[in-house]
Amino acid sequence: MKRNQEIVGILNPIEWDEKGEVKTFSIYSFDKDDIIIEKYPHKQKLKKLLNKQVQALGTIRKDKYGEMFIHLKSIREFIGPTNPSLKMKRPYYFNPWYDEFELSIPKEHIMFNELYP
Repeated sequence: MKRNQEIVGILNPIEWDEKGEVKTFSIYSFDKDDIIIEKYPHKQKLKKLLNKQVQALGTIRKDKYGEMFIHLKSIREFIGPTNPSLKMKRPYYFNPWYDEFELSIPKEHIMFNELYP
């Protein structure tokens, strides 16, 4: 028995037709799964939600190659909590190559005077 599952993620275009119109959409979930939307008749609704956070409900299946597909029952823009202290924020990832940090080295470890008398 297949059951409906709810996913939250970003709605993305993944395939275009000859005219440049979006032909196929996917939802990149917060679990880092790219789930392709199949057989959803309301393309205009998907176009309005393009590149937005969405909350989708549908049946998810996996093919023999491991690709995930969702047969949508409903989709809507995801709006997080209204309390400012509970708002969802993008996580901050520490990257030492782009951040500046103050470095403090004790005098006994500095060899400047020994190298340049």
